[in-house]
Amino acid sequence: QDSYKWGVVDSRNPEMLLLSHVQSDYNELGNQAVKLESLEEGYEMMRQGGFVLIDEVPGLDYETSGECNIVRVGEVFQNFELAFGLRKNSPFKNLVDTFLLEIRERGIMDGLYKKYEQQKTATPCSVGDSLTMHFSNLSGVFYTIPIGIVVGMICLIVEYMYIGIRDADEKMSCIGAMWNRAKVQLSKKRDKNAKKSEAEEKMVQ
Repeated sequence: QDSYKWGVVDSRNPEMLLLSHVQSDYNELGNQAVKLESLEEGYEMMRQGGFVLIDEVPGLDYETSGECNIVRVGEVFQNFELAFGLRKNSPFKNLVDTFLLEIRERGIMDGLYKKYEQQKTATPCSVGDSLTMHFSNLSGVFYTIPIGIVVGMICLIVEYMYIGIRDADEKMSCIGAMWNRAKVQLSKKRDKNAKKSEAEEKMVQ
């Protein structure tokens, strides 16, 4: 891949996840990545073009919300959770646990998530002209069906007229020949259906 360069913030979690991944392809990505000093440097290089910043999805989505020339590609290569780290037997543990439980029960966490999700989609990027499915948009389909039926009927009539003219002689008129050919076709169809029914009955027995 020569068209793009990619990078990670040095000693940040995404770099460590790449280097410790079980798949060697991710290890190679981490080894060949440009080591950045800060996220701001990565954002700036990404906005200039020709550069892919590998970092945590929530931060990337929030920072680039509304920037239609920047897109997220590929899949998340590692999921992980965040937590508060406290010293063992810390007197603040119960306080932090109680506070987190309270804001979850009050729906504050969900509210914050929805707030930032709305900010991210406040200025959505257009991926093309929208087309509402009105009858005027689909009228061609409805016109094609009856036109096809009419054309088929005309072809059928022309075919029988041709057959009638070809089979007509001194004893039989053109219309009589057409009617005779139609009766022959109907008779063949009845015989075919009868044989099919008999075969099905034998299979059942």
